[in-house]
Amino acid sequence: MAVDLKTERTNVFDLAVPEYAVKRGPMFLPERDIPPQDWARLTARLEFLKNSNTHLNTYPLDLMQAYFLFPERFNLAELYKDEKVQKLMRYRVEQAKNNHNYRDYLEEAMPLRLLFPQSEDNYYHVPLKHWDDLEESLERTIQELESPFTIIVSHHLQGLETLVAFKAIYPADFRQKISSTTVEQNMKKIGSGNFTDFDLYRYMACRRLLFPEDNHRDKINWDDAKNFLKIYSEGDYGLFIAAAFYLKVLAAEKVTLDENGLKIEMKSSPQVSNEPAPMPVERSF
Repeated sequence: MAVDLKTERTNVFDLAVPEYAVKRGPMFLPERDIPPQDWARLTARLEFLKNSNTHLNTYPLDLMQAYFLFPERFNLAELYKDEKVQKLMRYRVEQAKNNHNYRDYLEEAMPLRLLFPQSEDNYYHVPLKHWDDLEESLERTIQELESPFTIIVSHHLQGLETLVAFKAIYPADFRQKISSTTVEQNMKKIGSGNFTDFDLYRYMACRRLLFPEDNHRDKINWDDAKNFLKIYSEGDYGLFIAAAFYLKVLAAEKVTLDENGLKIEMKSSPQVSNEPAPMPVERSF
């Protein structure tokens, strides 16, 4: 009896279980990457600052950054009715205006503008006659950042933060005046090699808030960033809130800072299926 030995050849690659595509979520997502104990410490810090002396109180900035980390966890309408909150939000704005300190005014007024735009009245409408001085100061900052001989310290970044505040409060003037200067072009020439850790996130977040399309989040080592965030959470909690805010700006799918305020849109996290993966098909030779 003849035996037919002809069989179809088996491709060994057909024996492998197909690799399931893993959809990447945001590189940083506060709801996922900031644990409940850190949220508890964040709210405790805000409550402590709210009941502290107004002098040199960082409550407005901390509240602004915390809100944009977790907007769904804050009721701004209720906070607006809180007399302590309003006193803290306005105190240093008034100080800066009375002292004719334009830079401080911009930075102190930004949280008020972004959190409580209904309180505009006279807080944002100061003359823009100091713009030329601000522009010259920013140009000097950029020249220093471009120099290979510059040792980067925090004051080099303050000029960029002032420009972010200017954009937040005067978005139309920002578009008009920046388009007629070399600030944007020069800033985009600066690499990120001179910065480390916190100042790197701070610098790159400023760039993205100013020019949202200027996004370099792929250059960040996100595992290192989250490790540094954990270190910050065990030390200066104000630093932790700021760093987390910067990382959310950098990880966002889209960032908009204009007449409607600040909007940070995150990429939706992939849904994890609870269904077990299929068992491999057993094949015999």
